[in-house]
Amino acid sequence: MQNFLDSSLATLNKSLTIDGTISRRDFWYFILFSWLLSIGASILDNFVAGNIIENILSILFFIPTLTAAIRRMHDTDHAGWWLLVPFVNIVFLLSSGIESRWKAAE
Repeated sequence: MQNFLDSSLATLNKSLTIDGTISRRDFWYFILFSWLLSIGASILDNFVAGNIIENILSILFFIPTLTAAIRRMHDTDHAGWWLLVPFVNIVFLLSSGIESRWKAAE
């Protein structure tokens, strides 16, 4: 079993890949990882004029988060286009995927 940091960095390394799947655990580890970095950036922004660090981090993490969400949708047997439909995609992201898929993805 991968730990939190290894899983998050593996997801970040696949930041330009929309093919394939990602397990629910790896997806939420990556979301937690990006939130923790965002909190750290907001703390650092207290010492810098404006929200420069947090804005840069948000821009850098936009594409990796989007591609991870698309792969998560693939794991639940839905097209990535479902991310454009609010509320419905949250149900898909939270639902468990096909077990054989996410076992092979790990």
